[in-house]
Amino acid sequence: MNKRDALVAEMQDIVRMAAEPRPPVDSSKGAINRAARALGITYRRARSFWYGHTEKVLVRDAEAARLRAEHRRLLLLRIERLEREIAETRRLLDDAARQRDAEAQRLARQAAAMAGGEIGAGGTAECQA
Repeated sequence: MNKRDALVAEMQDIVRMAAEPRPPVDSSKGAINRAARALGITYRRARSFWYGHTEKVLVRDAEAARLRAEHRRLLLLRIERLEREIAETRRLLDDAARQRDAEAQRLARQAAAMAGGEIGAGGTAECQA
């Protein structure tokens, strides 16, 4: 792979990453549009990068540097989003663990009550006389 092809492949990766996250029913056109807006380039330019049309892609050093910087910014945003999602998942898991522990304690109390007396029709322990 020569330098030009490597640069085109790098720009293709940047444009495709800028389109993420992609909804399940996303079209290529929608993804390219989203990438173009995120990177501040025209739809046509983004499409050339997306498909790697090397005959149409002439990348200047300044443009490549700007797109690399934008790529870094988008990666940082993705990291922040993923960290928020991880924190929310941990919170949900902690809540579920607390609910599980509370349910286990309730069941233990119920089992202790059953062991100490019989359970009546109302579901409560009745003392034997």
